[in-house]
Amino acid sequence: GILAVFLSFLIASIAVRATGETDINPIGAMGKITQVVYGALDPGKIPTNLMAAGITAAGASQSGDLMHDLKAGYLLKVSIRKQVIAQLCGVIVGVFAAAAVYRLLTAAYPIPGDDFAGPAVMAWHAMAELLAKGIKSLPAHAMTAASVGAVVGLAIPIIGSMNKKIGKWLPSPIALGIAFMV
Repeated sequence: GILAVFLSFLIASIAVRATGETDINPIGAMGKITQVVYGALDPGKIPTNLMAAGITAAGASQSGDLMHDLKAGYLLKVSIRKQVIAQLCGVIVGVFAAAAVYRLLTAAYPIPGDDFAGPAVMAWHAMAELLAKGIKSLPAHAMTAASVGAVVGLAIPIIGSMNKKIGKWLPSPIALGIAFMV
């Protein structure tokens, strides 16, 4: 759990950058980074994997949402101090409201179940199973595609920093990654 909290700082900064560049918060992908780390450190432990990923995804979610709020406030020329005060009030109310709604839902329905299958939850669980079973359970060319994506994602900023004339025409690797996820 402590490692997940430390990873949250890194993951949240990536989420803020992605949100600022693309206006999309890649929460699921950020949690899956933690799943990969925990899959390597504690293989085969699906509950540990999912819980740690949930911690970092929650941090990514909140930091990206805060980025949206601060950006909108900046455009509307709202005081940052007033925005922070409003956010803190929202956190306090939200903690109790979310807990109450969750208790009501779990009392009425099995989660996940037929009524609340949770496609995102199923994707996270599939990732945890993949990490438990190993890379051999992936489709034939999945690792090749992932390797090509990693090389392109690393090459774009390196080329852009080496040659500013070319760099201004290169796409954002974060935006490309989000486009491929969508």
